[in-house]
Amino acid sequence: MNTLVSERIRLLREMMREQNIDACLVPTSDPHDSEMVTEHYSCRKYITGFSGSAGTAVILREKAGLWTDGRYFVQAARELRGTGVDLFRSGEEGVPEIEEFLAASLPENGKLWFDGRLLSETAAENLENVLRDRGIRFDFAQDLFEDLWTDRPEPPKDPVWILDEKYAGKSAGEKLRDIRMAMCRVHADVHVVSSLDDIAWILNLRGGDLADTPVFLSYLMIRETGGTLYIDADKVNDTVRTYLSGIGIDVRPYDSVFRDLAEIRDSVILMEKKRVSMKLWRSVDCSCTKLSLMNPSSGMKAVKNGTEIENTREAHRKDAVSMIRFIMWLKENVGKQPIDEMGAAAYLDALRMKQEGCLGISFTTIAAYADNAAVVHYHPAPETNRELKPEGMILVDSGGQYLEGTTDITRTIALGPVTAEEKKYFTLVLAAHLRLENAVFHQGCRGVALDYAAREVLWKHGLDYNHGTGHGVAYLGPVHERPNNIRFRAVSNNLDSVNAVLEPGMITSDEPGLYIEGKCGIRTENLILCVKNVKNEFGQFYSFEPLTLVPIDLDAVDLNWLTDGDIDILNAYHRRVREVMTARLLPEEQKWLEHATREVHR
Repeated sequence: MNTLVSERIRLLREMMREQNIDACLVPTSDPHDSEMVTEHYSCRKYITGFSGSAGTAVILREKAGLWTDGRYFVQAARELRGTGVDLFRSGEEGVPEIEEFLAASLPENGKLWFDGRLLSETAAENLENVLRDRGIRFDFAQDLFEDLWTDRPEPPKDPVWILDEKYAGKSAGEKLRDIRMAMCRVHADVHVVSSLDDIAWILNLRGGDLADTPVFLSYLMIRETGGTLYIDADKVNDTVRTYLSGIGIDVRPYDSVFRDLAEIRDSVILMEKKRVSMKLWRSVDCSCTKLSLMNPSSGMKAVKNGTEIENTREAHRKDAVSMIRFIMWLKENVGKQPIDEMGAAAYLDALRMKQEGCLGISFTTIAAYADNAAVVHYHPAPETNRELKPEGMILVDSGGQYLEGTTDITRTIALGPVTAEEKKYFTLVLAAHLRLENAVFHQGCRGVALDYAAREVLWKHGLDYNHGTGHGVAYLGPVHERPNNIRFRAVSNNLDSVNAVLEPGMITSDEPGLYIEGKCGIRTENLILCVKNVKNEFGQFYSFEPLTLVPIDLDAVDLNWLTDGDIDILNAYHRRVREVMTARLLPEEQKWLEHATREVHR
C-alpha cells in the first residue's frame, strides 16, 4: 500500500506542475461536512493511505503532511510509514496549524488547490485570512481526483425510506413549522440545509448512502411556504415523492441546488457557514443577505422527544441482550477455540443483527486486544489481526442502528489473568466513568464544566486521555451528534454549536479511557440521558440516567482504587442492569448475569 500511495502522490504532483499548483489541500469531507464519507469522497484516504475518520492532507511539490487528532496518532504513524507523508499531531506542542504551515511553505503569489465542495465556508475564510498577505490564489472549481483516481467508486444510490411517526415521535410537518418559526425570529426568507443528519431528521426520512449511518446525500431548501429536496431522483420512489408533496416539499436534481440558490434575489438566506461548503455559500447572489447561525434543527433534534426517549431505552435493552451474550461467549470460549479480533467483532455484529428492528451497526466495531487497544480508534484488519488468548484484556467499542434509536457502548473485558498495573488503570478509568454518570449539576451547565467530574481522578495520578469524554448521539442517525459534548477543551468560540448547555432529553456518551502505548488500552462507555433532578430555592438541578445496561467486568477491578462512594455507584448500576435485563435472557444467561453483576465490597 505504501508504494501505491507514493505513486499516487507522484502522479498528483505531475498534475500540480502542469497546472502551476504549489499545494493541494485534501480534507476528510464530502459536500455535506459529514464525519464519515462515502468511498467516492475518500480522497484523503486515497492519497495518503491513512484510514482514520479524521484528518487533513497537504501535498506540496516536494513534501507532504497529514494532520490528525490524538485519537489517531498511533494508527496514523503506522499507516503513513514509508509513504513519504509526515504526521503532524494536531494540538501537540510545537505542531503548526495547517494554515500556519501553508503560510510558511507556499511561495509568494502561489496557488493552492482544494475542492470547493469539500471545504466549509468557515475553513475557506480562515485560509483566506492567513494567506491573504502572501497573495496566495485559490483554485477550487475543479476536482483533480476525477482524473487522478481512475477507478473511483460512483456515489451511492440507496433508496430513501420514511421513518414512521411511532418512531420519530413528531411529524415532519410539525418540524418544518418549528423551523419556519425559528426563521421568522431572525427574519430569514430561505433556509438552506446541507448537513445530512439534519435533513433526515427534519423530513423523517432515512437512507443508506453513508456506511452505518442511515442518511442520504441531499440538500434541503426551506422557504416561508414550501421547500425543495435536492436529491438523485433514482433514490425517491413514488411513495416517498407523494409523502414529500404532502408536506409541501418538491424534488429536484441534486446538483441543481447551486443554480437555484444563485437565482434567488433580495432575500435573507439562513445558512450555517460552518456546515455548508464554500461553493454553496458563495453561490448566493450579492443582492441577498447571508445569515450564519446554527441550523435550528441541530438544537431541536439534540433534545429527544418523549417517544424518542422511550424508544431509545428499548433500543438499549435490545442492544444489552447482544452485548451480554457476546461477553459471556467470549469469556467462556477464549483459549478453548480459535478466536481473533476480526472473528470477535463479526460475532458481535451477527448477534446484533438478530435483534428485531436492528438495521445494522452504528460504526465499524472496534475489537482491540492487548496493546492494539492503545490505538484509540483501532479497527482489526488482516495485517494487524491478533489471536485472543486467555490472558490480558480486549477493548470492544460498538453500537447498533435500531428503528428505536442508536446505541454506542465500550467495554474492556478481562480474558484471563491481568496484571496489577492493568487492574489499577482499569479501575481508575471506571472511577472516572462512574463519577461523571453520577454527577448532579445546575441548569445552564455545559459539558466543558462537567468534564472535570471524570478526568479529575486520572489527573491526580498524572494520567490523561487524548479525546473528549462524551459526545452527543443521534436518534437513528450519526453516532456523533452536536451540539452537546463533554470535553475540557473549548474548540470554538461558538460554544452553542459544539459544547451546548445540557438540557433534559439530550443523550451523551460517558467514555473516559487510558491508553498506554505498547501495553494496553482501556475505555468504559455508557450512553447517558440528561434528566431533571431536584428543584429548590437554588434553582433547577439535572443529573444523568444510564441508558446502557451491560455489566462492567468485575474481574478487572481492584477495589483499592475505588472510594466507598464509587463502590456504591457501581453496585447500584449493576442492580439496575439485573432488574431490567434478567427477564430478557435465557436461564443460563440469567445465571451468568447474576454473577457478573454481583455486589462487591471492600
